[in-house]
Amino acid sequence: MDREPLEREVQAIGRDLAAAFPSPMRWPLKAVDAKAMELASADAELRAALFRFVDVVPACRGVDDLARHLTAFLDEVDERTPPLSAAMRMAETKPGRAALGAAAAAGVRHMAHRFIVGETPRDAIAVIRDLWRHGVASSVDLLGEATVTQVEADRYAARCRDALDQLVAAHARWPGRPQLEADSLGPLPRANLSVKVSALTPLDHGGNMDVPDVKPGNTVYLPVRAPGALFFTGDCHAGQGDGELCGVALEITARVTLQFDVIKQRPIAWPRIESADELMVVGSARPMEDAARIAYTELVGWLVELGWDRWEAYEALTQIGRLYVGNMVDTYYSLVAKIEKRYAHAGGAA
Repeated sequence: MDREPLEREVQAIGRDLAAAFPSPMRWPLKAVDAKAMELASADAELRAALFRFVDVVPACRGVDDLARHLTAFLDEVDERTPPLSAAMRMAETKPGRAALGAAAAAGVRHMAHRFIVGETPRDAIAVIRDLWRHGVASSVDLLGEATVTQVEADRYAARCRDALDQLVAAHARWPGRPQLEADSLGPLPRANLSVKVSALTPLDHGGNMDVPDVKPGNTVYLPVRAPGALFFTGDCHAGQGDGELCGVALEITARVTLQFDVIKQRPIAWPRIESADELMVVGSARPMEDAARIAYTELVGWLVELGWDRWEAYEALTQIGRLYVGNMVDTYYSLVAKIEKRYAHAGGAA
């Protein structure tokens, strides 16, 4: 087959499409948007800080609160451009925080059109309805989901309930779509809400670690920090490479069966994983070397619990320990330090 005529036709269509787009001179705000996204994409720390800020904006209670959150996230960026340095200086006074918070709110609203279909569930329903009519199912994600107190958790739960009530009522009026309402496992709900309460950031409690060794057959040990603590899981992957490079694995729906045991009088500081052949510890932090340091330090501690001398465990992991990157795309990176059980138990017995 002669590919040259086809190639020429594709290029001609591409040139026609490019010519049809408005020029930056006619749409200067779009040009600014594109430049801002380009700058954020070039700096991983800045990108993470900005996306974390966007996530908490709906939960902020005023311009002063917005400014405090923004500067807290930007404070984690090591190499600051002149505009970032100016923003940090503005936050040192109350009038400066007010101006910075107002500018941040306006910036988020302006940029949000790229990612957000509406400020409220009611605003989003028209877009979701059009998707449904064109044979596309969707799941709604409410920003502001990071919660660290009971009050914040209750407020976010109320928003979720309200959103689901509105979505269910709207979906009930729409035409049937059999291909969207069932899969190989059975019926699927029309209205869906994605929830990751406190879990977008992996930390010592577990969270969104994106570690492939959290899988069927393995035992995961998580610290319990509160009486009557509950458990939440999700974000199932059919497969994932080390690092979850583009931020998305082979995401799937799943029905899982979990078995729980409360192990008393055995406190741990970070998540642990045990397979048939290996002992593993997950450390989550930024920069990446801090995550590695946490994982290996906690694995040394686990070996000490098995009877090892601490310094001998340190030396042994230097020679036979293994380390891999679970995720390098979340707000904190997750690394897994591991040792084979045949070495771990042999050393303790010695």
